[in-house]
Amino acid sequence: MVEAFLSVLLFFAEPGFPHPGVAELAPVPSGAEVVTSVEALREALEPGRVLVWRHGGAFPAELWPDFVRFLEKGGSFVVLGGEPFTHAATGEAGKRQLGTRTVSLLKELRLNQAHRLTL
Repeated sequence: MVEAFLSVLLFFAEPGFPHPGVAELAPVPSGAEVVTSVEALREALEPGRVLVWRHGGAFPAELWPDFVRFLEKGGSFVVLGGEPFTHAATGEAGKRQLGTRTVSLLKELRLNQAHRLTL
């Protein structure tokens, strides 16, 4: 049962990808799928999957349209740390630059707040 659940989890792990607001990236559980590029992530974003985001507010700007389609088609998303979608990361892998903080993409998803939970 646990193995079946882990197989729907999807983690992004592009080397050197920034993670503002997150001191240390959460570990990836054994059995979950890990993708190391935006291209591989695009291909893996299918309905029924759960994208687990460990990079705080940073996200690859070029992924945004694909990510929105993923959610519209029934995909799920979990954020582990930081305010999601507040810092667009642009540039090539390994040399990404973070944009200034913005909440415009949160509004596009009809989200207006993010709160940190300490467990």
